[in-house]
Amino acid sequence: MKIGNLRIGSRLYLGFGLVMLLTVAMGVTAILGMLKLANLTSKMYHYPLTVSNAVRDVKTNINAMHRSMKDVALAGDTEEVKKTARIVDDYEKAVFKSFDTVFERFLGNQRDVKNAHQAFSDWKIIRDEVIQLSLRGEKDRAAGITKGKAARHVDFMHNKIQVMTELASNQADAFFSDAKSTRTRVIRNMVIILAIILIAGLVIAFFITRSITLPVYEIIDIVKNIANGRLDQKIVIRRNDEIAELSESVNQMVDNFAGFARQADVIATGDYSINIALRSEKDVLGIAMQKMTESLRTAVEKNKREDWLKTGMNLLNEKMRGELSETELAENVITFLADRLDAQVGALYVAEEENGGLRFLRGYAFKKPADFEKRIETGEGLIGQAACEKKLISVKNLPANYMRIGSSMGDALPRHAVVAPFIFDDRLIGVIELGAFREFSEAEMELLRLSMEGIAISFNFVRTNAKLKQLLNETLRQGVELEAQSEKLRQSNEDLQTQTKLLKKQKREIERNAGEIAQKAKELELSGKYKSEFLANMSHEIRNPLNSMLILSQGLSKNRDGNLTENQVESVQTIYKGGKELLELINDLLDLSRVEAGRVHVDLKKVKTKAIADGITGGFKSMAEDKGLEWAVAIAKDTPDLIFTDKHRVEQILRNFISNAVKFTEKGRITLNFKKAPGDSDLARSGLKPENTIMISVTDTGIGIPPEKQKIIFNAFQQGDGSISRKYGGTGLGLSISSELAALLGGEIQLSSREATDERPGGSTFTVCLSVKALDRAPLERVKSGLPPHKQNKNRKLYDMESQLKDKKILLVEDDMKSAFALSQALREIGIITEIADDGLTALELLEKQADFELVLMDIMMPVMDGYETMRRIRKQARFEKLPIIALTARAIPEDHTECIEAGANDYITKPVDINRLILKMQNWLYM
Repeated sequence: MKIGNLRIGSRLYLGFGLVMLLTVAMGVTAILGMLKLANLTSKMYHYPLTVSNAVRDVKTNINAMHRSMKDVALAGDTEEVKKTARIVDDYEKAVFKSFDTVFERFLGNQRDVKNAHQAFSDWKIIRDEVIQLSLRGEKDRAAGITKGKAARHVDFMHNKIQVMTELASNQADAFFSDAKSTRTRVIRNMVIILAIILIAGLVIAFFITRSITLPVYEIIDIVKNIANGRLDQKIVIRRNDEIAELSESVNQMVDNFAGFARQADVIATGDYSINIALRSEKDVLGIAMQKMTESLRTAVEKNKREDWLKTGMNLLNEKMRGELSETELAENVITFLADRLDAQVGALYVAEEENGGLRFLRGYAFKKPADFEKRIETGEGLIGQAACEKKLISVKNLPANYMRIGSSMGDALPRHAVVAPFIFDDRLIGVIELGAFREFSEAEMELLRLSMEGIAISFNFVRTNAKLKQLLNETLRQGVELEAQSEKLRQSNEDLQTQTKLLKKQKREIERNAGEIAQKAKELELSGKYKSEFLANMSHEIRNPLNSMLILSQGLSKNRDGNLTENQVESVQTIYKGGKELLELINDLLDLSRVEAGRVHVDLKKVKTKAIADGITGGFKSMAEDKGLEWAVAIAKDTPDLIFTDKHRVEQILRNFISNAVKFTEKGRITLNFKKAPGDSDLARSGLKPENTIMISVTDTGIGIPPEKQKIIFNAFQQGDGSISRKYGGTGLGLSISSELAALLGGEIQLSSREATDERPGGSTFTVCLSVKALDRAPLERVKSGLPPHKQNKNRKLYDMESQLKDKKILLVEDDMKSAFALSQALREIGIITEIADDGLTALELLEKQADFELVLMDIMMPVMDGYETMRRIRKQARFEKLPIIALTARAIPEDHTECIEAGANDYITKPVDINRLILKMQNWLYM
């Protein structure tokens, strides 16, 4: 048989078989040689080498025993002799153990081993004699035996042992010589076999490769032509192996490609009805052609369906445009849907906001049955059930008593009915019912689903416009009511002035009568509490309606839609102006501090540091000493002699510090310190530089301030002990005023305090940090905002606020619907997407469902759950940790502002809300 007629696998098996046979021969030869080398090596180790080591140990231990016997003869006392004798015994045991190994492994005459062993045993008698003489004190005789008879016996033993050593060495040389010759023979045989394998492998590889590659190259040339698009070639190879089969497969592939090309030409003409015949179950190209044809057929049908849907939606939107009433809108919608979906009957119901039912508004070819009711309860019938579930209901097998399709010639039962609710912001607006003699197609059902959102938006817009007109009339009516409330407010102001005069009179009486101080202080504190509660409640009651009026009138005054006359715009502006004046009157009444009102000015001059110290000392030294306290003034050497400041305001701050120190210190001392600020001082709040800063401190040994109170005592009306039964009096305004004055002077106040306990004393240090030089900014102002400095600076970079807030989504939480409507309307006019929640629980539910809110406006006083609790629950969720929250409060008491921030608000704004100021705050927090 020729090699060309063998199959490729047979050729490869034949070649690799020969190579493997030679390889196995080489391996067997190598294994046999290695086994022989391993056997020789093992014998060499177990016999000559082991015996040599054991004999060496015998000789070594005998020499050690001989030296030890000399030590026995020279020992000084009996105890040392016994100790040395024990050492000799240990060596003796080691020698006998080595002799055991020699007996077991020695390949020579065992008589040589026995002679050496017997000679060693005979030495025992001589050793015992030496030991006994040493014990009796006959050291000279013992030494003589050791040097004489004992030494000769040791030489005799060495001669006997030397015989075993020489025989073991000769045996080791014989084993090594045999191993060396075996290794040489194995290496020679392996080299010869390896050369034979290499030559045979090359010859076999050449002939097998040549018989395969030559016809393959011929096939490759033809396949390249096929790959370039030539399908008119065939391969002709006359062989009986796999290459011949490959040639036939390539020829078959060419025929298949030609067939696919003809089918593709048919598909290119737009005929997608062609069926692609598969050559096999795994015909990948045929399957792909089938899928392509099916995809093209589906895509054409889908495009037609989408064009029909888009056209229908556009036509429906055209029907819903313009100034339409609710009835006109319903007529247009039900007529269009019935015509577009080829429905023979239809009805449209709208939801009633008052009682939750559904009211019939318009029908299409609708023949009212005898028992027809214009109003349907939620959950009643298919329409009521669709409204309850807020989802589309499709019914195909209709009962005999269902709504019938009638004409002058008769009536009949529809075959298919569809009931679809339209919903806005998860709120039901209405329900549409359609019936037809045939089943609605999927495209028609899809059009019905898609149209529901637009229909809901249109109906909600119509209803909102109607409410807006109603609210405008309500706003005008509230303006009249506000005028009456203004008169009441004026009367309340006069009553407050009367109360203030009474308080001043009581204060003068307290100063004249020291014995009644405690009682009068309690009365003043109780009166102040009533006043604060009165002011807070009055603020809430007045600001809520005022908030709605100002927001709505401000929005209407802009006349964005251009549908108000000039006189109407002027009237709205008059309402807004009157509301602003009323707001200013309320603010004047509720501002309890001139500093917070911004009416305090500073007079900056060069002032001597010593003059400030002397002015303060003259007023408080005697007061401290009268209470039994030590008074001290310390001015450091590096303190500047002159500073540029307002002496009166600095003394006002220090007087407040010292007054508190005297009040809260029962024993000890009060110290007034002047020094230059250290280089590592933290002055970040004021921005001062340590090298240009003086620090004036008041240190006491009083009761101290708890850590949790240290952050809030600078707020108005806040004290370390704010309870009704507190020990120390005061309004809580002093530190707030001092903080404001320090800011006006361009500085800051720092506090360090430790609360007193039974184990250790307490004390506080209040420090005012002021600039030594004149500041570059004049006049000095304090930016009134709850924002951090880096956010206040950003205000200067922001512009076109309304455009930047467009499409931002916020959540407005407000229980007063007039305020909610007014505020949401104003925000939506500038493009802000606004969701409304009327209490805290609803707000939490909306945040859980919709996580894309970017900001929350939170009213404080609400039913169910107030704003404080709502903000605390929002902040407990990690995903809302950075969600900006702006509190809306109608109370103008400073404590409420502090409580808002502590509850989780980032900022707050009081009612009535100034839209421009609110937009500025929202922008700051959204673009921080």
